[in-house]
Amino acid sequence: GRRRGHYDSNRRNHPLYDPFGLSVLTFNVLAPPYNKLPSMVPSSERHHQKHYWDRNNCILTMLRSKALFADVLCLQEMWFTPEFLEGYDSILHETHRSSKFRRHKKPDGLATYVRKSRHLELVRVWKISFTDVSAQNALLTEIHHTDRPMVVINCHLTYPHDEYHNRLRILQAHVILRLVHKYMRAHIMHSGMGEADVVPVVITGDFNGDATDDVYKFFTTRGYQSAYAQANGHEAQVTQLTREGDKVASDYSFFRTYTREEMESEPSIPTLPAFDMDAAQVAHVERIEAKRKEGAVDLSGEEAAEADEVLPPAVHPPAAAAAAPAHGG
Repeated sequence: GRRRGHYDSNRRNHPLYDPFGLSVLTFNVLAPPYNKLPSMVPSSERHHQKHYWDRNNCILTMLRSKALFADVLCLQEMWFTPEFLEGYDSILHETHRSSKFRRHKKPDGLATYVRKSRHLELVRVWKISFTDVSAQNALLTEIHHTDRPMVVINCHLTYPHDEYHNRLRILQAHVILRLVHKYMRAHIMHSGMGEADVVPVVITGDFNGDATDDVYKFFTTRGYQSAYAQANGHEAQVTQLTREGDKVASDYSFFRTYTREEMESEPSIPTLPAFDMDAAQVAHVERIEAKRKEGAVDLSGEEAAEADEVLPPAVHPPAAAAAAPAHGG
């Protein structure tokens, strides 16, 4: 392992390092219960400890390398077992502090790691649950970077099995955007902006859709840009390999800034496409939309406000070597 000072030194020499910027990385680590191994019995990777730790130690090695310059790591499909979480924390705890949120009645969830630094302060976390529409969730983190606030949302949207689930994805995107505004009005606009003129917002994660789909268009028509597309002039062609072996792109980092005036305004309500769904599906979505319009529920079940947690200032780690992986292959 390396001492803390070596991380900062290497980070400054990295070609992507920007001393005035903040870097965000997103990665779906694929929880072992969802990884199928056709050649093994049982086929679920969760039953094969050596296999899933061989794979995840490779991921951790890469994340540790990326952590030389990544200030915020947003991970999806973290397996919520003590052994698995400790495996990640034992490697990343020296350089990052974390917040985690398990999906409702599911074995996996989200983890956001924020780099420990005198210039970064993890201020507050909101846990957003879409329990009215699905088991998916999102994790909103307020970070002060050189005393200026910014918001990072780590999310994992529903897989579009059919048109009905695609419509739920649009609702989830709408909830995220509404809660971003709600959060900024409640915690940043009147007291948390300091000398900042604008507040940057990053929405990142596994969106389960490509650049032609409705969720991508939802964000990019509301002032958000894809970081990859802006940096490269085109969108990523491949970000994951499906179970069927198909190469697809579904992971993005959207960003924009908000002025005080924009925070005060309500986000525009999307026009939802009319899909050919059966009567039960139509009734379910219409009931959800009616609740939202009446203000009876914001699709988060108000769990975000209840889970609001103020965290202490970042603690600088001791100059000690990082722990070695506890689970070798």
